[in-house]
Amino acid sequence: MALFKDISLTDKDFFRAVVLYGRNVASYKFALAESLISVASEGKDYVLLQYLAVPFSEALCRHLDIQDKQTTNLSSPFLDKLRAFNRGEISVQEKIDSTVRLGFRYVIDAFHIVGSGDVPVSFYHDERKSSQPAIRLTDELMNMSEEAESKDLLRENDSRWRMVETAWAYNTPKRLITLDCDYRLESFFAIDSDKRRHSVTNVRHALNGYQRGKCFYCTREILLEDWILLEQRGEVDHFFPHVLWRNGHIGVDLDQAWNLVLACNKCNGSGEKRDSCPDILYVEDLYKRNEYLIRSHHPLRESIILRSGKTAQGRLAFLQNCYNTAKISLGGPTWKTEKPI
Repeated sequence: MALFKDISLTDKDFFRAVVLYGRNVASYKFALAESLISVASEGKDYVLLQYLAVPFSEALCRHLDIQDKQTTNLSSPFLDKLRAFNRGEISVQEKIDSTVRLGFRYVIDAFHIVGSGDVPVSFYHDERKSSQPAIRLTDELMNMSEEAESKDLLRENDSRWRMVETAWAYNTPKRLITLDCDYRLESFFAIDSDKRRHSVTNVRHALNGYQRGKCFYCTREILLEDWILLEQRGEVDHFFPHVLWRNGHIGVDLDQAWNLVLACNKCNGSGEKRDSCPDILYVEDLYKRNEYLIRSHHPLRESIILRSGKTAQGRLAFLQNCYNTAKISLGGPTWKTEKPI
């Protein structure tokens, strides 16, 4: 298999890189990502910190109600203020003032950093040293916020946020956790130390960013809104058909993240595809998609490593064995779709 091919990256890809691959010690980056799209969708390009503090603090307060641990640090005066607001102990204005004073201290500088440096696209310029502290949104962000996919970016951001805060709540890396999938409910869930099941996030929203908002098979753009035209709607699909597991041909759980992809309705609903072995070229794509998920850190990383191999070479061999079993068991030609020109 030829393991590498070049791709052209878009502004949305760089925004996804910030959300999906940027390292975090607190969840402020997710709150800022949500806030940026929110204010940009209103057509505002010059955003005072007092104004930005409203959606930023609202997002964090919402998540504090879901999961109190929003940082790896032992304490946070800023988050304590938001907790006090959630308890009704301070006013809205006090919450906003605390956010302007404490909430943006590091996140505005660090937002664009992925790995060892900034992504090549800036989504805002820092103007906090002006007489009225603010940020100025770039054309790249303003244009991106007008596109239909902007709502999917918000969902991907929130989904990533849910996975990270779940990992923090379970005190990883001291106690690594994995996410299992309830395919019928299209939901990832975690099991706590008391063997209780907790829903974490929607499967479609968790996977979409790692496929760059495209159908896994034909690479056409997909959207996750339920009202979207059927052919363009993104749906969860078993890469290796579920019938292999149901009929006992394969001894691994096919209802897990490593085997789930998003496909447009046209590909997923293809009669030719149903219960057919996917073409070997797609196995390479699945391997690369799974490696992207592993690079993203926290629960999906652990889920895929646990079920498909501790090393990249082991995961290659695992997928090759699954393909061999599928081709022998399902018989007939492998399935492949035509990609748009």
